[in-house]
Amino acid sequence: MADGGKPSQPDKIIGEALLAEETRPRIVPSAEGLLLILRGVNCNPGAEPEDMEQKATIDAVFALALGLYTYVNPVPTVTEAPNLVQLLTQNCKEVSGGIMNVEKDPVQAAEAILAHIEVNRKKLGM
Repeated sequence: MADGGKPSQPDKIIGEALLAEETRPRIVPSAEGLLLILRGVNCNPGAEPEDMEQKATIDAVFALALGLYTYVNPVPTVTEAPNLVQLLTQNCKEVSGGIMNVEKDPVQAAEAILAHIEVNRKKLGM
């Protein structure tokens, strides 16, 4: 929150983008920068959220390699590979700067994203 309690315009734009019905890859511009959305839940009749899981997991790995903060839900099925889980959720920040958030609650996930943005804005003197 840019002004100590009230959502700033970027917070509103990010919140709306995270909760949008549109799930196609897109970039949402704001005065503060860009929000890159690669995948969303497939809301077509008969579709299951897991239908997009493999594609979303691959997109997330690419985003992490680029050093981006990455939110993934549902949690990818790579949990049976403990070394990969450690790389994606802990070590990646040291390697590329990328951070993976696998929070299941979308409100808490959005709050974590906004907190990450605010920390980096402060580092930039914004």
